[in-house]
Amino acid sequence: MKFQQRQPLPGTREELWPLFADVEQTALCIPGVESVKASGPDTWAGGMKVRVGPVGVNMDGTVTLRERDDKGYRLVIALDARDQRMGAAIQGVLTVSLGETQNGRTPLVVDADMNLLGKLAGLGQSIIRIKADDTLKKFAQNLGKRAGGGS
Repeated sequence: MKFQQRQPLPGTREELWPLFADVEQTALCIPGVESVKASGPDTWAGGMKVRVGPVGVNMDGTVTLRERDDKGYRLVIALDARDQRMGAAIQGVLTVSLGETQNGRTPLVVDADMNLLGKLAGLGQSIIRIKADDTLKKFAQNLGKRAGGGS
């Protein structure tokens, strides 16, 4: 499943990038993330509890930073997470970038190429997209607050 989402953040790219490029701190801005800890060079392990439609998911997995482009304000991140209890998994690649700042706001752009396995795959793309849109909106709000820019 591929999708692209955009969400404005308060502040300039230069102001937002140091926080944004700190994967551990940025991950804690994602709704439902309960833990994030470095597990190797450019790799983090973590846990996340989230409700997707009628299904509660408790994912444990890893995030690996594949590419960091400080001049282009872009990160490429591989994700592999599983919920052993319900037999669900998510694998994919996220390309996350900060666009050109205009009027004191910077667009957060997320390009995702995700594979949903098990029970998650059976939920349907429309439910997944609604959850992804809501999660990105709340993530952007949390990231803006953490960066000191409000919501």
